[in-house]
Amino acid sequence: MGAFRRKRNWPRCNGYISQHAFMGLMLILAFLVGGFVFMNSSYFTVGKIEVKGNQHLTAEEIFQIANIDPHINIFKINTSAVRKRLLQDLRVETVAVERKFPTTIVLNIKERRTVAYIPTNYGFVQVDRQGYALAALRNIKSMRMPMVTGTRLINPKVGDRVDAVLYPVLEMLGELDETALSALSEINITNPNAVIGYTTEAIPIKFGALGRPAEKAKLLSSVITDVRQQKLTLEYVDIAFETPVLKFKR
Repeated sequence: MGAFRRKRNWPRCNGYISQHAFMGLMLILAFLVGGFVFMNSSYFTVGKIEVKGNQHLTAEEIFQIANIDPHINIFKINTSAVRKRLLQDLRVETVAVERKFPTTIVLNIKERRTVAYIPTNYGFVQVDRQGYALAALRNIKSMRMPMVTGTRLINPKVGDRVDAVLYPVLEMLGELDETALSALSEINITNPNAVIGYTTEAIPIKFGALGRPAEKAKLLSSVITDVRQQKLTLEYVDIAFETPVLKFKR
């Protein structure tokens, strides 16, 4: 009796399926080639760099710090590296790097702004809202912002950050616009629970304990505006609580 041999059903090559597989591969290849050409096309070479938000830094200084190759395709620019280079400059607080098709790079800059002077053992430092020393001075020729008194820094260097106890006061000052900031002459923090300031008209401002910087900045700005516009004669202003108190001179 002859041996029974089982017949195997080998898969048959279907021309319809093979054709679709081939078309799929061709599409993938076309996509890859097109992407390569797209990424390396001179059409997307950097043609313009826009700088927004700068006030003191010139566009030329920012271009130099950013170090963007003007002959590179905008898709090849490492925006994180550009941002990191810009943030290494103490004068820059925040930066956003954007691509604007087809050939423009946009740099949105926010510069650090001096909000107060603080005495040191050799003179003064200018500090920003985050407490970074932006400049060291032996004397001040023109006061354009308040002096924080009741403390003295020892040998601070430009780029150093001041004591954390000063942060709430500096944050509050950072919320003020230039007009309100220039209306203050002093903020005394000798007693952190009874901080007191003075306007350039020598009107005392009672801040109470350190805290609620944004809220107190809003109250302070409103009071300064009212005092100047209405030419109010005040004995003092108290913004320690949610509702400001204005004591008028008799």
